[in-house]
Amino acid sequence: MAYTVGISSGYFKIASQKGSGAEFVAGIHQKIYNSSRFGTKFTQVDIETITEFGQPGLKDAMKKVIKEGFEFGIHGECEAIGRTTLFLDSPYRDQYKLSHERLYLHLKHSGELGAKYMLVHSSESEPFVTLWHDLKPVDLVDFNGRPLRKLFEENPKLLDWFWKFINREDMPAQLRRYIVGENRYFEKKIESYYYSHEGKQPPKEEADKMRKDSKEEADGQLFDFFNSQESEYGPERLAYYIIAKYMMNSYDVLWKNIVGKDLSDADLIAKPELWVSAVAGKYIWGHFNTSLPEYKEQNLKKELEKSKMYFVMETPMASPGHELNMRFSNPLHIYYLAECIGSDWVGVAIDFEHMLGSKIDPKETINKFPMKGGNRVKVVHLGAPVPYAPAHLGIPRASDAQVYIYERLWELREKGFKDAWLIFERSGEEGIQDSVLSIKLIAMFLEKNVPPKDLPLEFFGLKEFGPEIKRQELTIRQHMLDPLKGLLTVHEEDFGFFGTSAHKKGKAKEWVEEEYR
Repeated sequence: MAYTVGISSGYFKIASQKGSGAEFVAGIHQKIYNSSRFGTKFTQVDIETITEFGQPGLKDAMKKVIKEGFEFGIHGECEAIGRTTLFLDSPYRDQYKLSHERLYLHLKHSGELGAKYMLVHSSESEPFVTLWHDLKPVDLVDFNGRPLRKLFEENPKLLDWFWKFINREDMPAQLRRYIVGENRYFEKKIESYYYSHEGKQPPKEEADKMRKDSKEEADGQLFDFFNSQESEYGPERLAYYIIAKYMMNSYDVLWKNIVGKDLSDADLIAKPELWVSAVAGKYIWGHFNTSLPEYKEQNLKKELEKSKMYFVMETPMASPGHELNMRFSNPLHIYYLAECIGSDWVGVAIDFEHMLGSKIDPKETINKFPMKGGNRVKVVHLGAPVPYAPAHLGIPRASDAQVYIYERLWELREKGFKDAWLIFERSGEEGIQDSVLSIKLIAMFLEKNVPPKDLPLEFFGLKEFGPEIKRQELTIRQHMLDPLKGLLTVHEEDFGFFGTSAHKKGKAKEWVEEEYR
């Protein structure tokens, strides 16, 4: 495949653009035809809602599109178009279920139409550090979509750890005020025995039984709490803490690659930036690997295999004020997740604009990719590398933006980046054609294996040998001694043989104007 150059369809919120030609871009097939005006045969179709897949006559129209030689990918619903529907890293039961079902529909419909890839933002959930702001129901599941109780029953040591963890002094009070530990139950039993037995303490055998019963009651109350619909401030944090500890205890590969070490309980509470990405990734992993019967007919990996279509995850646009706090933004972490999911049809989408907007350095990140890691990068969104999203600025030929992009893609190519779609994300209709030409030049010289330092003038839209180059060379030669004027003791000549004749006849101006004709 090598590199395929394409553009995004744009045109969000079409329904509100009446009178502006919206009728010509309403519909997936219409978006593809409209984009073909700009010199590409590939379009990334930005959908506003999955209901677009149900447009009357769409399947027949798309067969015609493909027959005519056009290809396309699908950009799924996202916050930028007002549809935050895919909370793939959420431990809330309802969000887990709805997100899984909606992602399945994205993949199923995209594959049926013949899309080459389906792209989503890796995480658009609320930043972990602000979860305590809002009341949410305490109905939590593990990364496989099961009640947390199942995870605790399979890992008794994890439950023992949690009881100690939840009662730490640095644990936010609102997370533990409704969780009653076994000591409280035990104290009540001792107190009841004391008053019913005339101030006597229970014998050891009786006390041991009370202790055991107290633990069972406390555990039961905890499990009921995790499955309740009561509203609490930020209960999602509890699920993330539990999964983080589970990943450490089980020597999870994703934890090892992203975090790299075990963390203390104090660090879990105080330094979420060190580990939240690993847990968010684990929840996304769960959607592709869950064995729950209720998701048997919505197997995401099987759907990808069936359609031979890539599923790619992209760095999201950061929430204003939380550029450093998004849960799962780093393309390197997305790469590690794609490797762990265990499908050749799962990949990475890179967007330099989104990365810069999340204060992720593209050069530094690419350098951290393992050798051959670039093979997982299947889509690159291109535009001028600015830290504003969504800017979607053009890439003029011979611009700093063109050079910057080439340098980063060259670094990625050295890590195995050989087959991918290079997509110019448009914001309007200004500068599209020049940007497409610029990207085509980038693709051409990447495929020729030309290092950035050896890029010829052709890369910048100029010819190595042509009249404009010769004129520039002649001008340079003619004026290269200008700094020495007035400093030489020999007679200085301002004109050559023909120029001198023209000057004597009062035609100096005409000579200058016609000199290079």
